[in-house]
Amino acid sequence: MALLFVVQYSTARLRRVSPTFSRVVQNEPVVLMRDGQILEEALAETRVARGDLIAKLREANVLDLSEVRAVVLETTGDISVLHGQKSVDELLQGTRRVDW
Repeated sequence: MALLFVVQYSTARLRRVSPTFSRVVQNEPVVLMRDGQILEEALAETRVARGDLIAKLREANVLDLSEVRAVVLETTGDISVLHGQKSVDELLQGTRRVDW
């Protein structure tokens, strides 16, 4: 248990002082869908099944794919669905974009 604590503390400390180390150990949110278009390459890279994406869209009460502004795979593993009429550019800052 003590070893686990030491490893966790050391990793957190290194992440604070080294941007390079932080980039290596910290995931970035990834855009899976943008402006109604599913980004197949992003799904493949993140190993998210298309069926899981569709299920998340249903869960978010999306009735039309054109309503979807963006879908983001968060660093926690959650999937965020951003839909509506407004632009989401500010909300996508810090995400990794694959294939768009």
